[in-house]
Amino acid sequence: MFSVKNSKINFNVHVLFWFLLTLYPSVMSLAGSTSLAQRVMHVFFFVFFSVAIVFFQRQPCVERKYLDCFLIYLLLTLAYYGVVTLAHSGNLQMSDLVDLARPIVYFCYFVFPLFFPLDEMQFRKFFKYLLIFCMIQIAFSSLVYFDCFWPLVNIYKGRMSDDIQLFHFFRWSGTFGYPADFSFFLSFFIYFLFLSLRYRLFGKWRIVAGLLLMTTALILTLSRGGLVTVAVMLAVASFMYKRGRGLLYYTFIALMSGLVVYLALNFIEGQKFNFAYVSKLYEEGVEAPSASHRVIELKLAWHIMLENFPIGIGPNRGEIGKVLPVIETSYGHYLIKWGVLGWLLYMVSVLYTGRLSYRIWKTHADRYVATFAGAMFLLIISVPLVFGFSSAITDRYKVLPFYYVMLGYLVMLAANNRKRLQSSLFSRHHHG
Repeated sequence: MFSVKNSKINFNVHVLFWFLLTLYPSVMSLAGSTSLAQRVMHVFFFVFFSVAIVFFQRQPCVERKYLDCFLIYLLLTLAYYGVVTLAHSGNLQMSDLVDLARPIVYFCYFVFPLFFPLDEMQFRKFFKYLLIFCMIQIAFSSLVYFDCFWPLVNIYKGRMSDDIQLFHFFRWSGTFGYPADFSFFLSFFIYFLFLSLRYRLFGKWRIVAGLLLMTTALILTLSRGGLVTVAVMLAVASFMYKRGRGLLYYTFIALMSGLVVYLALNFIEGQKFNFAYVSKLYEEGVEAPSASHRVIELKLAWHIMLENFPIGIGPNRGEIGKVLPVIETSYGHYLIKWGVLGWLLYMVSVLYTGRLSYRIWKTHADRYVATFAGAMFLLIISVPLVFGFSSAITDRYKVLPFYYVMLGYLVMLAANNRKRLQSSLFSRHHHG
């Protein structure tokens, strides 16, 4: 088996990162919004990564040609967005310039695992810690039902216990701040457990129990975008297998069990389990306020895209604010700010990581790594296919570091696999 030098140190750095990310607060009561907390978080982790890389004298695990390609892509993205920004410089505010740093932020999280690689054995061990962190997030979410814990829960909430619409406080969000963000986080682990049924990584009833727990947590987020996305992606995954019926059977059990919990809690009156919030969207369709906002946003995005073809209007909050108070969707974000060319740049990254994850999923000898890659494939394509119409999810608070670090793990595993194959070929040639 291919091994990585100093993997114990690397392992501890990864665990520390996820521990810090889990504990990092939204500090709404101090900052007034999660935007300031997010910026401080990015600076904090940039310092954390820099100190760790310098102190442990780390070099990236990928070959130079791949790192050069990543850097060229970053510079191309920065140059393009800089040109778009300058094209509308007459209406810019100082706060708009922060958006220029976004590609750099993405890149910093993405390359972190490449400087601290884990071999397959260490990665399996580390992933169990990730599952533990997920369980902690779920357990923490349940504290909303206990008044004595509200001061603690408020530190991690986008909508606090003094919110006018109190039921938003009771929606499960872990330490991610917002329910939709937490649903995206949960979706990865649901995909992982779902695919584990095929690879038999654990006992099937343990997996079903895990799916039941994750599905219940997902339902309690009351995130309509999250629920629809997971349902669609599990259907996609099922029909990608010849034995999809077996996977559907166990998933059906977990989903039906979650539905029983949903119906049971729906009979409880009050703000704590306001499931009408979810059902209202399906009853009202596009006439529901949140759905109509997204429809209007997509229409405006299309109009602005055509008006400013092939570039967008950049990070121009003043100009955007005249027609749209807030951008909710990924398509609105890219088509309005980045334009068609910017959206194509984004799709290059989606296609690259999607293709990479699919290849590892279908060809890797290690079942654990293959399952991880399969879950990543579903997570990656879920953004442009489904979730992107509901939220600019990969740019939100803790989802941003979660998503880009996970992409980094994907590239790290691919680099390890290439080195393992090269080592195997060299060994055969040497002994031949």
